[in-house]
Amino acid sequence: MTRFNIRFQLSLFALLLSLNCYADGQRLAESENGLSIDDLLAMSLEEVMAISITTTVSRKQQSVKDSAAAVFVISADDIRRSGATSIPDALRMAPGLQVARINANQWAVTVRGFNERTSNKLLVLMDGRTLYSPVFSGTLWEIQDMPMGNIERIEVIRGPGATLWGANAVNGIINIISKNAKKTQGAELSFTGGNEQTFGSARYGFQIDPHSFGRVHVQSKRHENYLTPAGTDNFDGWDAQQAGMQLDLSDGDDDAVKVQGNFLRGQFNQQSESPLLIQPYLVRQRNQQDSVMFSLLSRWDKTLSAASDFSLQAYYDYQQHEFFHQATGHQFDLDFQHHIKVSNRHDLIWGAGYRFVQDHLSPNIYYQYQPANRGYQLFSTFAQDEVMLVPDKLKFIIGSKLEHNDFTGFEFEPNARLIWTPDSRHSLWMAVSRAVMMPSRSKHDLSIWLATGPPSAETGNLPVKVVGQSSLLPEKYTAFSD
Repeated sequence: MTRFNIRFQLSLFALLLSLNCYADGQRLAESENGLSIDDLLAMSLEEVMAISITTTVSRKQQSVKDSAAAVFVISADDIRRSGATSIPDALRMAPGLQVARINANQWAVTVRGFNERTSNKLLVLMDGRTLYSPVFSGTLWEIQDMPMGNIERIEVIRGPGATLWGANAVNGIINIISKNAKKTQGAELSFTGGNEQTFGSARYGFQIDPHSFGRVHVQSKRHENYLTPAGTDNFDGWDAQQAGMQLDLSDGDDDAVKVQGNFLRGQFNQQSESPLLIQPYLVRQRNQQDSVMFSLLSRWDKTLSAASDFSLQAYYDYQQHEFFHQATGHQFDLDFQHHIKVSNRHDLIWGAGYRFVQDHLSPNIYYQYQPANRGYQLFSTFAQDEVMLVPDKLKFIIGSKLEHNDFTGFEFEPNARLIWTPDSRHSLWMAVSRAVMMPSRSKHDLSIWLATGPPSAETGNLPVKVVGQSSLLPEKYTAFSD
């Protein structure tokens, strides 16, 4: 075989793999399959394409070529080689994501444009735990942190995924998956320093029994203020301390239990412009904003038979922030799903969930919430069936999620996909999906002093407050993809 043919086949392999799900050899070597790079190099293209991974698209084991969605996977080796020091920094590697750094402590991450810090149409998960802020239903990236060496992979799905994952999975989903504690055994110390940022971490992994493992870690980061184009201090530095633990308990056969806890405390420099009723009608303020986050998650995975398994997950999340105003939130989430292969033609996933959020949003002169304290619930159920129309060739996927929230009532989020696999090297798919972005507290209950109108004849020579009020309906989105 000539060198040209070898290069051509390698290029073709890379192209075909990227059509459905990016997965380099090192990531697969670290995945559930336990394959080494030498194993992968010795495999044929058909054998590599048949490797199964668990993806956010389907919530089950599925071969790479069978993922009927635009999927990109950032592996642990990608992160290590890139030198990324934060999750948003690592997300720059994913095509189709817009990742922008606003200042030293703020990020904006979106899919399909409209990029800003408070973007709320991208669902972000960490080991199945929703990372959204109940105040605006988006992600505060500055408080989403863990040692980068603890990340197994980051799955990025472009396009709606509400049928399986629910509201706010409008333009895409990001799922951050941590390594099993078995892969992080022993002690590890890490320190990085420079003129811009300094951070260090310590991790210790231990064995509980022949099938169960655990780990604990601590991390501290400090980032200096950036400079403005004029060379002055931009007052946007920050420092944060983070700690966590994870237990992966198993009987070595049919049961697996994960227990995970995370804690973060951070101080973030912030400067903002606020309206005034006296000249100059606008003032620039500098202050330090504190943030505290705590979460505790537990998940039980049970294999009932070769054709049936279920998982039950519960987590509690506490957040306290001073961004814009002081906000405190408690969130409890319970999620159940059952996967059963009904026959050779039908592969069914169904489940149900419940979420309760209790928040307190302290009013100030600029931000007013009515009511300031509120508890609200979300009930959901979903089902999705993969129907094999032509064995190993043509598959039809249909399902829907039904949710009820306290803001807008019932929401229906269906999904239909068709995937054709003409041979072992190619797959083509198309989809029609509907997703909903539910109103958050900021969209439903907020009155905000936006600006001050200077005195004029129309205002009786008095300054006038310009106030915005929110009471919005849910945003609904129907997508046609291929």
